Amino acid sequence: PATKTYVCVPGTDNPFVLSACHHDLLDMGAAFAPAVNPDDKPDGIPDVTCKIVDPVWIAGTLNGIDFRPSSPDNEPKAMLSSCANARAMVVSTGALAELGVTDVVHLGIYNCRVIAGTKTLSQHGLANAIDIAGLKLVDQSYYTVLNDWEKNVSSPKTAAGKLLKALVQKLHDDHTYNILLTPNFNTDHDDHFHCDL
Repeated sequence: PATKTYVCVPGTDNPFVLSACHHDLLDMGAAFAPAVNPDDKPDGIPDVTCKIVDPVWIAGTLNGIDFRPSSPDNEPKAMLSSCANARAMVVSTGALAELGVTDVVHLGIYNCRVIAGTKTLSQHGLANAIDIAGLKLVDQSYYTVLNDWEKNVSSPKTAAGKLLKALVQKLHDDHTYNILLTPNFNTDHDDHFHCDL
């Protein structure tokens, strides 16, 4: 009873209608499935609802880049996302591949919550953000934001620091995301890059 999912039922008069964003994902070759909007409410804030625009389950592997939840040892798996965020993730695979990244360790996309200290929904509450914690490279190197980001320096010295800075810069320059928060922003982001629309 607690599970909701889209299914195709032959002979129905109201078929699912793909949005322009869904067509973009199809044109990009991304594997996805329409998702049911969770319509959750953040804890303790009953007058706010987490609604996802064009919710989708986006595949855990996009253009050969594996998106692994929480650990490089976890298997890639489908992620609940807004279609727009899924599209940004597919676009980001170009920058990731260019830097030799094969795997992204992330801390999640959808989380029905507000921005700390406010009653304003986080972009995670709209599934319009992803938190990137680590990157695995073709040579099997693994860099984490927590251990390898060189805080408050314009020119990192280590290979890991340079790569992490290059990724953030590329995502910014390409306008893949509207907001990119790094450990330079505050201590809440010491272990991840927050990338949102």
